[in-house]
Amino acid sequence: MRNVLLATLVLTVLTPAAYAQTEFPAARVAFFNADRVTAESALGKAGLARLEEFQVKTNREIQDQNQELEAEREQLQQSASVLSPDAQRERERAIQNFELDLQRFIEDAQAEFLGIRQEVERNFLVTLEPVIEDVAQEKDVHFVFNWPSVALYYADPRFDVTSDIIERLDEAARADD
Repeated sequence: MRNVLLATLVLTVLTPAAYAQTEFPAARVAFFNADRVTAESALGKAGLARLEEFQVKTNREIQDQNQELEAEREQLQQSASVLSPDAQRERERAIQNFELDLQRFIEDAQAEFLGIRQEVERNFLVTLEPVIEDVAQEKDVHFVFNWPSVALYYADPRFDVTSDIIERLDEAARADD
């Protein structure tokens, strides 16, 4: 992406005289859809499955702890009339501590999820970038855009290399197995 921005900057900064002196070859461009590559490639599916597995496990733990907290609250409410004021305060403090622990657990789980997501994205990009470069060179393409995340207002579907990237990424994953 930085290379595309740098190329654009260089082209816009050149003076008209420089354009007259140099004839640029016709640029060949292609695009791919990173969301589709993630959703359809084996590597992308594995990363998404890892994230979903973590979410399901964490949501189950949060739900279990919430049920336990509600049970403690109900027990306090039912026994409030027979508890001494000190015992009632002690139970209320225990419930407050449980609530704080649950809140910390949720915050830790969110941070862990973000860390896992960043790791999955980083690992995916490490594998994806050379595949994009290979496909671009194979198709004699000068620029490959990630569509629709850039301001691309039209894309001829004949230049969509997403399927080629998915195929090559899956080949690389099979070779690693």
